[in-house]
Amino acid sequence: MRSYSSSSAKSSHARFKDCDLSGIGGVEDLRGATVSAADAQSLVGAMASVFGIRIEDR
Repeated sequence: MRSYSSSSAKSSHARFKDCDLSGIGGVEDLRGATVSAADAQSLVGAMASVFGIRIEDR
């Protein structure tokens, strides 16, 4: 998957597997979706942005 923008799409029964979800918009609308553990790592940046969390490398 190259991009995803939910813009009010319902994803409560969506399943994401083998997807690069980095940089997606509307991460809040993924509520209820199922994401594989490997794909969840690509959501970290988008989720951190929503919550105002900065991620640093040390």
